[in-house]
Order: sequence, then structure tokens, then C-alpha cells
Amino acid sequence: MEHGPRPKVAPRPTWLPLVFAWEVMTMAFFTGKTLYDGAWRAYVNRSQVWNAVGMWAWLLHRITGLALVFYILLHILLMGTFLLQGRSAFDALLSLLMGNPFFLGLDLLLTAAVLYHGANGIRLLLFDLGVGFNRQKEIFWTFMALAALVYAAVLWVMVPEILARWR
Repeated sequence: MEHGPRPKVAPRPTWLPLVFAWEVMTMAFFTGKTLYDGAWRAYVNRSQVWNAVGMWAWLLHRITGLALVFYILLHILLMGTFLLQGRSAFDALLSLLMGNPFFLGLDLLLTAAVLYHGANGIRLLLFDLGVGFNRQKEIFWTFMALAALVYAAVLWVMVPEILARWR
């Protein structure tokens, strides 16, 4: 199948870096500011952003999201592998995972990640719908308080169970 001749691609202009250099020099000459000033300003603005609650909420949301994806993939791989080995192997795996206090402690971390990711996800959904956009910090702390209350209830039930299996 012939498609005909390929269209000619225009060569990149060789003068583009010269234009950029000219703009940098004239900016420094006429305004007294250099690219270093801009880099310093960007650094200061970046450090101010990292002090904001929203940036930490964003970062923790991404971390918990990646952790949950990793957990789901590991869970599917582990359960699928032991299911293929037979009922006795699968039962042995479940008794190990459900009877070992270490794995129950990991379940508490999983619960914390799910609660945070879910609460922050609902908060972000509200912002996407236009609800509470001007009160983001207050809404964040409200949702985190609700998640902490639910987590406290989970701890109330799970910690005695973990301690009983630890003995």
C-alpha cells in the first residue's frame, strides 16, 4: 500500500537560542534582574507552597494512592497464587495472615491509608463540584477529624484483638 511521498518537515530554526539569549541579556540590562533572581523567587515560592496544608494533603493523597495500588496488586498476586495451589495452601495462608499480629498491624496501616485516601478524595470531589472551594483548609481538617474518629473506632476493636494474639 502506497501512501505517497512523506511531507517535508520544516527544519528547526537555528536562531531560536539566540533570541532566548538576547531576551535574557536585555532583561538583565533594562530591569536589573537576572535569571538567578527568578530562580531564587521560584525557590522561595516553592518553600511557601510546601508549608501549606494543601501541598501536604496532595502529597499524602498520592502516596496513599500508590500504596493502595501496590497493595491491591500484591493481594491479587498472593491470593491468586495460593488459590491455584489448592484449598489447603489457601487456608494455610489465611491462617498466617489472620493469626499473626504483625499482619494485623499492617491491616491497621492499610485501614489508615484507605480512610485518609477516601476522606481526601471526597473532599476533592466536593471541590470539583464547586462546594467549599474558598474554605479548603477547614474542610480538610473536618474530613481528617471524621477519618480520625472512624480510625479510633477501628483501633478500639482491633488493638485488643492484636494484643490477644500476641500472647
